[in-house]
Amino acid sequence: MKEAIVFASQRFLGFEICRALLEQGVEVLAIDDFNKVQDKWLEVGRNANIKYIPLDEWNEEISDQVRIFIPYYDEIDGGSIACLDNITRIVKGVDTHTEVHVIQLVATCTEQYVQNLPIDSKRCRNIKVTTIYIPTLIGPYQPNCFLASQLLQDTNLSFDVVEYVDDSNDLLYVRDAADYIVNCHKSGSILLQSVEEKSWLNAMKCLKEDVQIPTEESQKNIIATEKVKIAPSKSYKKILAEQRKHNF
Repeated sequence: MKEAIVFASQRFLGFEICRALLEQGVEVLAIDDFNKVQDKWLEVGRNANIKYIPLDEWNEEISDQVRIFIPYYDEIDGGSIACLDNITRIVKGVDTHTEVHVIQLVATCTEQYVQNLPIDSKRCRNIKVTTIYIPTLIGPYQPNCFLASQLLQDTNLSFDVVEYVDDSNDLLYVRDAADYIVNCHKSGSILLQSVEEKSWLNAMKCLKEDVQIPTEESQKNIIATEKVKIAPSKSYKKILAEQRKHNF
């Protein structure tokens, strides 16, 4: 399919999904809550294949052959993104004769989504549904709720008081994850993992040597039909340097 709709398109993962789709020549309809585009939108907005529409101006039309990317991952900080609130209703209303593929992207540490998926493939038999579980992502425009973003601003942070949303079991470069996601055409549930052991710890140690892995089991409730290993396309130091350049 050469058409795609990306929700939360100006957020962390949503933005990278747009970028990866454009690199493949896909026509992208980008939707988010904001009435105006953010500064980073200049990186993709000049491309003739992308059109941004604020949520309150979208007519909720979905073409017969389209992929719909829903990055619930970008609600990882606990906030609510309005353009994601009603998407389940819209998807369930899709005609049975269409060839629509819904890809919902869920953070491995977002318990409410892991245990209760917004879009249940068993209840949406008229469309193709893929659920992709994603661990901690680092890279340009990472939100401040992640540890790397906080350490890039202050390496003297005390771990006794700092709060972060990371899944310390695993970590991926956001652009590597986005590249896999836009090339995934299968249905079912997929857990993305790094090929490297202790990937989160090794990345954080590039910023603060005394980082320790907290005791947590954020991936214990995930039931995935497939696990996909992804190799980092560049070193953690280079990824974090890129993040520093874009974020600050």
